[in-house]
Amino acid sequence: MLTLLKRLDRGIRYVENVLLAICGVIFMAMIFLGTADVFGRYVFDSPVLGTQELMQVMMGAIVMLGWAYTQKEDGHVKVELITNMFPPRARHVLRLIMSLLALFLFVTIGYKSFGIALAHFDRRFLVIDFPSGPFYFLVPVGAFFLCLEFIVSIFYISAGIRSGKNNVNA
Repeated sequence: MLTLLKRLDRGIRYVENVLLAICGVIFMAMIFLGTADVFGRYVFDSPVLGTQELMQVMMGAIVMLGWAYTQKEDGHVKVELITNMFPPRARHVLRLIMSLLALFLFVTIGYKSFGIALAHFDRRFLVIDFPSGPFYFLVPVGAFFLCLEFIVSIFYISAGIRSGKNNVNA
């Protein structure tokens, strides 16, 4: 069972790294687009058309596609003022409960956002004539990979609780 979990973890890690590379490319495109917009606005008095809409979509893409990687790296903001006072076993149980709740929340977000993405698939940007509907699928895609990360994390946390380990690599 643990070997299967480690295989799944490696597969998810590979996809997360691909998504992270995509986020990097999108971030570079944001930099170039923003620079071109400012340069065009102040030098040629002609900004790049649709910059604001494209930047909003790109920022959303970076956030949604980076969810799973951030979870894997334990990079989400946590307030541990109270939980650090708990014994290690209680912290693991609390972490397991919170992971289960987060999994439920993001399954719901993924499911609902997939329906919204289907309903808005034929939408277009207002300023530029470009389809905006496909970008609605970024939320369910990001939520899907985050849910996979929560599932792996839940198994690792559960294994740590059963074995009594204080530091679970999840």
